Amino acid sequence: QNNYSYALIALGIIYQNNDLYEEAKNCYQIAAQKGIADGMELLGFLNLTKQNYNDAILWFKKAADKGNKEAMYQIGLLYQEGLGLNADEEEAKKWFKKAADKGH
Repeated sequence: QNNYSYALIALGIIYQNNDLYEEAKNCYQIAAQKGIADGMELLGFLNLTKQNYNDAILWFKKAADKGNKEAMYQIGLLYQEGLGLNADEEEAKKWFKKAADKGH
């Protein structure tokens, strides 16, 4: 099941690299629904590129809850920049530390 999910993620990346965002989103969503944190993280990035910050935060937080260090780092950046939420340096530092503690 995980191999299938990671194949979907790889396919989603190919779609995204070719500006086929809806197809990429569908691949990432299937992986995310199967509990794969990388799919959740990539949904966060896809929403971030579209400046849909609320959905980006939602997916990054879901991925972070599963221990995804890149998602934790991205949440820190969103807090630092005030994108989709109020800028908060202390909250940003908290998320950067979580990411660093995981090896980011």
